[in-house]
Amino acid sequence: MIGEESAVDPQDNEAIKAFEAALTAFAEELTLLHIASGSPSYSTIASASVRSRLTKSGLAEMLTGKRLPSQEGLLEFVRVVTTPSGLDKPTAAKFRADPNMVQEWRDRWQHVKVLQRQAQRARKRLRVTDKQVHDDTSYEPKSLHIEADQTRTSEDAKGCPVTGGSPLPIPDRTVSVAGARIDGC
Repeated sequence: MIGEESAVDPQDNEAIKAFEAALTAFAEELTLLHIASGSPSYSTIASASVRSRLTKSGLAEMLTGKRLPSQEGLLEFVRVVTTPSGLDKPTAAKFRADPNMVQEWRDRWQHVKVLQRQAQRARKRLRVTDKQVHDDTSYEPKSLHIEADQTRTSEDAKGCPVTGGSPLPIPDRTVSVAGARIDGC
């Protein structure tokens, strides 16, 4: 495949870039919501989560755009950060976020999820293409390896260049290569 046109579909690259851009924008919007809610610590958010247990590392990945959270995790994050402060824990656990806000975040998440699935298919095709290119470029006929080994072994045996055949060191310091005898070059 060397010297041939790349078999990578430009739409695959576009799908991957579209997902990455959407995930970055989604994470930025979540960060704005987090800031608008007073920037509670990840530990506070994690301990206040109920329906979908959130973790500090999961929150960090969600807010930095390293990964798309599950829909349940996202909605729990929205519920926790929009819960009014000062509520006792049982009351806060029963708090429901504004239904319009929940629907808005659900729609955003679904949009990014569709792009993620398209990017996953594109990445899979790229991995297959990359593997094929690697396999094609790393393949050399066995005969080339045999010939190179024979030349190297024959040269090592006497310090003389000999090509072809199979090298067999013989006690009288003669090298036999495919029926040819070379004595003390």
